[in-house]
Parts: sequence; structure tokens; C-alpha cells
Amino acid sequence: MKTVFNNDGVVHAWAHQLQESGKNHNGSLYFEGPVIYSYGLHFPMGKIYPDVTLLTNRSYSNTTAHHQHKAAMAVSHHNVLYVNNVLANSESAHRENLKGLIKDMQESLEKCSKARNRAQLHYDEAKKSLQTAREYHRIFNVDFSFEDIPDFDEVKQHVKQQQQRAKELEEERKAKEAIELAKALELWREGVMSSMPTGLRRTHNGYTFIRTHQKRDGIKVIQSSQGVECPVDDAAVAFAIVKNCLTTNTAWQTNGSQIRLGDFKVDYITEAGELKAGCHFIAWEEIERIAIELGWLDEPIKLEVA
Repeated sequence: MKTVFNNDGVVHAWAHQLQESGKNHNGSLYFEGPVIYSYGLHFPMGKIYPDVTLLTNRSYSNTTAHHQHKAAMAVSHHNVLYVNNVLANSESAHRENLKGLIKDMQESLEKCSKARNRAQLHYDEAKKSLQTAREYHRIFNVDFSFEDIPDFDEVKQHVKQQQQRAKELEEERKAKEAIELAKALELWREGVMSSMPTGLRRTHNGYTFIRTHQKRDGIKVIQSSQGVECPVDDAAVAFAIVKNCLTTNTAWQTNGSQIRLGDFKVDYITEAGELKAGCHFIAWEEIERIAIELGWLDEPIKLEVA
């Protein structure tokens, strides 16, 4: 029977428990029976029991962390619990594991109560530690009391308050951004600003703005808020197709044909008249505004596709 594997082979052979032992080529990762080790007997990473697989929550080195990740993936279909000592084999050793889990829970709750952000993360970690402790207690039937568990409801209230504050701050940020965007957009469309500020070149949901722009040589182009441009004639052709899609409630996709926009091409146009060209997604309202400005809106539709 094969006993030398690559790292992936070692952890999967251990997980399946069809042989007594196995190791990698340099012996840094190996298992003996139900226990898997990294770099020696001093660091047992996990042990497979009939009803549970214990993985250690300790760390040692970057390479060992890599071994631990592979081992965890290999037993992801097991009932897995993370504890300090995976080799616990006495009542006192099991109690120490439980004490460690309760300590982890208490530390997470303390972090949660003091957190200005990420309180939910610490709260979830605390609940996970408590759930692990209760499951461990059930499986190994340890004499241990859970009477002094802190009040999770009180901590949960702090989490809700923080989430509400985070929501308020996000709304304030969006409102401020909307004001900045409106001011910048007005100045950019009027030609006062040569380009849009980097953080305001698209809406929060990804739409790009466009404007007409008179170049120094007198040529008028359509310019995007992302800093690219196309000839007005190309834009006129594209507009006619967009208008047709909107009028007939049909989409357009490149399928052997092309709609050119200067050095770029249109990827697709939706039934709602929204156009995508590369990283540019332009809403019908923005296209319509340019069409009104250039007197295209009421012109008969003339479809020209290359």
C-alpha cells in the first residue's frame, strides 16, 4: 500500500482512514492512525474520533498553517470542532479544552462590546465558541457547568446600535457624495472642468456620464466621464439603434456586426435603451439628454450597422 504522498494525498488519506499511516516526501506532514502532525509529535493538527474530528485552533508557522488549511479542507465533510488540544484523553484535559472555548467566547464578547466597527464579527465568533463548547460537552460528556455564560442579548443590543450607526454614516456618506457628484457633473457638462474627479466618474451602480465637447481644433465629440471620446457621427449612428431598441422593445448584441464608437465598439444595448461599451454602461436618460441637445430625438430612425 502506498504510504508516501504529496501534501494533498496525505491529508485525504488521513481523512479516509483506510490505512494506518502516511507521509509526504520530506516527512514534514504525516499521520499515524487518527492523528495528523505537522513537523513532529509536538504539533498534532487533528484527530479523527467516531463522532467528531478535532482540529487544533493553535498556530505554529506559515508552513504549518498551510498544512492546517489542507487538513481542514480534507475533513470538511466531517463534524469538525476546533479546540486547543486535539489529543485530550482525560476528564481534566477535556475540561481544559472547554475552558479554552469559554475564554475565547468571553474575549470575543469583550471585543464586541468595545468595538466601533466589526461588532457583528466578534459577536458571531463568540456564539461559535459557545456552540462548539456545547457540542464538545455533548460528545465527550464532560463534567462542566455553563451557568456563568454572559448575557448575549445585552451584547446583541450593542451590535444593533453599531449597525444602525454604520447605516446612518453610510447614508450620510452617500448624501455627501451625491451633492459632490451633482456639483462636479454640472461643472463638467458646462466645460468648466476638463475631467471628472476620479471617485465620481461613475454612479454608485456603475453608470457612466457623457457630454458634448468642443475640441481645440473645432471638432465636436461625445466625451465620457471616464475620459474617452468618440466622433459625433458615430454617436448618431449608435443613438438611432438605441432608439430602435427602445421603440421596438428589443435588445441588440454584436453577432457578426459592429457599432463603432471611435476606437471602441458597443457590446450590447438593452430593451430599455441602456448601452454597454467595454467598461462604459450608459443609461437611456443620459443618452436621451445628449440626443435632445443635438436635435436627434425626433429624427426618423436610420439604422446603419457595420
